[in-house]
Amino acid sequence: MKSPALAVNTAHTNGNSILFIILISYAIYSLDINGGDTSPLKGFD
Repeated sequence: MKSPALAVNTAHTNGNSILFIILISYAIYSLDINGGDTSPLKGFD
C-alpha cells in the first residue's frame, strides 16, 4: 500500500502542488478501497 507520507515527500521533492494533490487523493482513495464499505466510490475502479 502506498503511504500518504511517501506522497507528501514525493510532492515536496518535485515542488509540484498539482502532483501533491493527485498523490494525496490517490493515497486516500486507495485506503478507502482497501477499507471496503467506507468508500462512496467503491464500485469504481
